[in-house]
Amino acid sequence: DILRETEQFLNQRLNTDTLARVNAELIGLQANIREFNQQVDNFLNPTQNPVPLSITSSVNTMQQLFLNRLPQFQIQGYQLLLLPLFAQAANMHLSFIRDVILNADEWGISAATLRTYRDYLRNYTRDYSNYCINTYQTAFRGLNTRLHDMLEFRTYMFLNVFEYVSIWSLFKYQSLMVSSGANLYASGSGPQQTQSFTAQNWPFLYSLFQVNSNYILSGISGTRLSITFPNIGGLPGSTTTHSLNSARVNYSGGVS
Repeated sequence: DILRETEQFLNQRLNTDTLARVNAELIGLQANIREFNQQVDNFLNPTQNPVPLSITSSVNTMQQLFLNRLPQFQIQGYQLLLLPLFAQAANMHLSFIRDVILNADEWGISAATLRTYRDYLRNYTRDYSNYCINTYQTAFRGLNTRLHDMLEFRTYMFLNVFEYVSIWSLFKYQSLMVSSGANLYASGSGPQQTQSFTAQNWPFLYSLFQVNSNYILSGISGTRLSITFPNIGGLPGSTTTHSLNSARVNYSGGVS
């Protein structure tokens, strides 16, 4: 499942009790969503089952449940490991709020309650998006690894976290076909370089990828200038700086 994949990818593991609790939380949220949908069906089809007096009570109960359970996916020390599961749980919450807004008339939701849930959608979209972005960026800034691993980390998080984040800001629109997409990069199947990269290198690396999507970055050439000078103040040793000059970036095109 997604949690095991994340553990393997990040080389971290949850303890057994935490793993069981988090999995149970996500399953519980899914079960509560199904129960809520059944209550809505009962409300809209009163001849089939006993009808709740008001769907508003069920809506507010479900809202409170999400508020109580979401922190279980933000456990201190495991925020990055749990981020894909948090994104799933947050997506369920925001989708629920959006359904309340879109179906307010049919469900008999009052104007005051509708305004409240519109505020919820705006506020929780902001909060959940910021949490995902900040958690990812903190981890990305701490990377010091091969380009292959840096790209793998970015791709994994975009597919399992930011595919959700990218559509949340569109939930406020009605009658809109929601889709998402991001430019993802891989290091290819050739010999892997052992040089380590950090987040400070990313703007330069990213600029190399910004060509037509059917082009493949095949290599970088240039001249390296190395300058060695003695340490100042009579300190022993020396310092060497390296710079890349006359850089040429090569692409192969026409790949579909």
